[in-house]
Amino acid sequence: MAFTDVMFLFIFFPITTLLYYISGKKLKNILLLIFSLLFYSFGDSNAFSLLVITIVVNYILGILLGKEHKILKNIALILTLLWNVGFLFYFKYLSTILGFWHPDGNFEQIILPIGISFFTFRCISYCVDVYWGISKTQYNPINLALYISFFPQLLMGPITKYRDFEPSFTDKRLNLDNATDGVKRIILGLAKKLIIADRIGLMVDEVFALNSTDKSVVLAWFGVLAFLIQLYYDFSGYSDIAIGLGKLLGFETPENFNYPYISKGIIEFWNKWHITLGEWFREYVFTPLFRFFQSKNIKFNYCNYLSLFFVWLLVGIWHGSGLKFAVYGLYYFVFILFERIFENVNKTRKKQNLSVFKIPSFISHIYFILAIFIGQLMFKSETLASFWHYFNDLFALNGNVFFNKLALYYIKAFGVTTLVGIIFSLPIISKIKSLIPESGIKHNIFAILKVCCYCTLALLAISYAMTNTAESFIYFKF
Repeated sequence: MAFTDVMFLFIFFPITTLLYYISGKKLKNILLLIFSLLFYSFGDSNAFSLLVITIVVNYILGILLGKEHKILKNIALILTLLWNVGFLFYFKYLSTILGFWHPDGNFEQIILPIGISFFTFRCISYCVDVYWGISKTQYNPINLALYISFFPQLLMGPITKYRDFEPSFTDKRLNLDNATDGVKRIILGLAKKLIIADRIGLMVDEVFALNSTDKSVVLAWFGVLAFLIQLYYDFSGYSDIAIGLGKLLGFETPENFNYPYISKGIIEFWNKWHITLGEWFREYVFTPLFRFFQSKNIKFNYCNYLSLFFVWLLVGIWHGSGLKFAVYGLYYFVFILFERIFENVNKTRKKQNLSVFKIPSFISHIYFILAIFIGQLMFKSETLASFWHYFNDLFALNGNVFFNKLALYYIKAFGVTTLVGIIFSLPIISKIKSLIPESGIKHNIFAILKVCCYCTLALLAISYAMTNTAESFIYFKF
């Protein structure tokens, strides 16, 4: 069950919210856990038992990790990693490995449970936080089960660290301001997904399915541009809905996007795109690796570079099985390595009172756009071979023409939606808000316009949802 399903919007969500608000304080977590488990069972009934088992196992591991006995804690940590990483490996990567051994496809495919990449990381966050002494063992099984299965964040994040989620067990911020903000974020997320992402997605799938004789150079570039917009509005739309639902239920959810397309480099981009994933890898993978390499007396910069290599290999593999995703992660590692080295060179020159190397802002942005075009083209492509074929289409290396009537048709049909997507992927609204005074006629007019905009977006999004043509969220498959 997705957030854009009619069943969720008109049955599950209203009933859950109503019962949650009228229930007593002691019942809220229990009620929310029941609805979270129901939500998952509606989405993937076959994997429901797996979610319950992993909750039970991590509850027991959390108790062991909270003990003072050092050997027991270390054994429990090893078991934590073996269970959670093994759980993820079995369901996400074993089919790919079996495919190498049985190229004829003569083996039973392992079905990937939805949300496994996200709730497994939540389990690791809890257990490692307890091991490090950052958080205490959660002896209340209801609370731990709620953290792991919290339905707004269960399927696609954001990946909230346990220590950040824990205060909401007892201190829920249920007030009119939070509820209003929550409803607005939900409307915004639905509009992003249903009005922009799904509409552009129709064109993207058609363009990527074209052969080179029909796909002109202009259309090839337009297809990748449209996919960048689709991916951003699809994923950030989901995150907005998750944040809005969290606010409505009194839970604080971290932001997951911060206008990533205005970046001037790949490091900046990944600090603004899927923010919670980057923070998770930084804390639970990069830092331990860095300290491990330091303990081997490796130079500081090389510790940094080695840690980045393994992190980005794992980031790529986390997104999916197969060689393509490993290459995808290492592709971004190369750019991040280049930028890190450039930064370190400038730091050294600055210490030596030498002039630093400066790159004009517009050059930096062009470099970033080109890098992200190629990287996300790889993400969209089914295989490395199809990526390379499409890449050649971008430069007319497959004998395709520069421009044709089909390109004109798609630009006319989807150009306005794509342009709107580009405009609102920039911090235009926040700039406008900063220009509006906090009181007075202009403030009141702006407030009325905001209400009208949200009402219009809500009506449009609901009308799209009612057509039952909503596409699955892209990250559901990861």
